[in-house]
Amino acid sequence: ACVHITDIFPSLMSYLNLDSLDKLDGKDQSKLFTVETEETALDYFIYDIDPVYKQAAIRYGNWKLIVGEPAPNEVNGRYHPLQKEGESSYPDSGLPMGEYVTKAYGMIGVYKAAINTAPMCTSVSCFYPDGLQNKVKLFDLSVDEYEFNDLSSQHPDIVSKLIDILDKEMSEMIPPVNLLDEGVSDASPLFFNGTWMPWLPDPATS
Repeated sequence: ACVHITDIFPSLMSYLNLDSLDKLDGKDQSKLFTVETEETALDYFIYDIDPVYKQAAIRYGNWKLIVGEPAPNEVNGRYHPLQKEGESSYPDSGLPMGEYVTKAYGMIGVYKAAINTAPMCTSVSCFYPDGLQNKVKLFDLSVDEYEFNDLSSQHPDIVSKLIDILDKEMSEMIPPVNLLDEGVSDASPLFFNGTWMPWLPDPATS
């Protein structure tokens, strides 16, 4: 089922017959709770759209499309299969908390600088003005769960369709505004047993 974590809030609001907020990222999936339907609100799943690092990924049925350069923790352009229980494919997972927080602050700074100095892309094609050739990978997860075989050149129609969906979602994105605002250091996981806490005032109580 194509259900995202952002669907939880609007689904609970609908399930409890409460008025929801406008312009939520997620979709109402409450009918899945009551088994009224097995159909999800969307037939695709957005993994990520990152206009700063110029990466995006989407799942549509058995298809997964990745746009952008391989991440640093990929091996030969893909995530390596985990070899043992408890192993993580993310190199940050073993960092001491202090080093992790320092790295996180650095990444947040990169985002804030990019957002403040350049207009945000509103389409995937904007990521790479010279074209998306060699910037996309398409995998059939029903037969290739570890993403060995890039099928993008064999299925340009699927690539085009998924790029169109990503462009639609990007056109509705709102740039984040809570990057390194006053109070963020007080919300550091260094002080909360490894968990980031909110650092903006709650509009309901302020």
